[in-house]
Amino acid sequence: MNHSTLASHRQAAGFTLLEVIVVLSIITLLIGIAVPSLTSLSDSENVRATRSELENLRTAVINYASDTETIPATLARLWQDNTQGWGGPYVDAPVQGKSLSADSYDTDAWGNLYQYIRLSATQAQISSYGPNGLRDGSQSGDDLELLVDITPALRQRTQEKAEVLNGAIDRYNSAYLPGTPLPTTAVQLVDRLQATGYLPPGNSWFRDAFGDFWQLSGSPVSYVFSSTFGLPLGH
Repeated sequence: MNHSTLASHRQAAGFTLLEVIVVLSIITLLIGIAVPSLTSLSDSENVRATRSELENLRTAVINYASDTETIPATLARLWQDNTQGWGGPYVDAPVQGKSLSADSYDTDAWGNLYQYIRLSATQAQISSYGPNGLRDGSQSGDDLELLVDITPALRQRTQEKAEVLNGAIDRYNSAYLPGTPLPTTAVQLVDRLQATGYLPPGNSWFRDAFGDFWQLSGSPVSYVFSSTFGLPLGH
């Protein structure tokens, strides 16, 4: 091999090495661009999944309230039988490919625990701390927050109970008036209706779904109504 041929081979080898360096640089650049994009895409999918799960949790809390007339103290109450009227579990259907259970429905799509705060007798807040797992608020940070208000569910439950009670009062009055009118207090009235078979057993009938004793109207009593509404229901 002469000097000319050797130089040619060295030059070819040099260009090949340079090309490799250029290609590696381009790949590194592309990875640097792609990784944040993939991370952003993953976070977007997790946000959608978490929002969907938050909505399902809100529905579960409302269903819990419809059955028990209370707002749960913790999310665990949704899958653990714990109070009178409980009809759960309220989170037992697949969502986003996950089985709703104590192992999956207490964490968001990033694997962080949901934060549940009971704000009042009728409201609660469910939060995910988002991708960074830190509490920084939904306004300035990446937290996802959802307010749950069970007032409409309690109103509906109150109306349903009033309809049953007033139907029982009508049937009792048809059978016993004028000789034996109903008592004029909610507790005694319910006791009488249950004793005579016009109302199902249970002490939940003494009050409306908001926890207030029924207001009685008429002499003799002809219907009950809720002080929360200020007008008769189911009559």
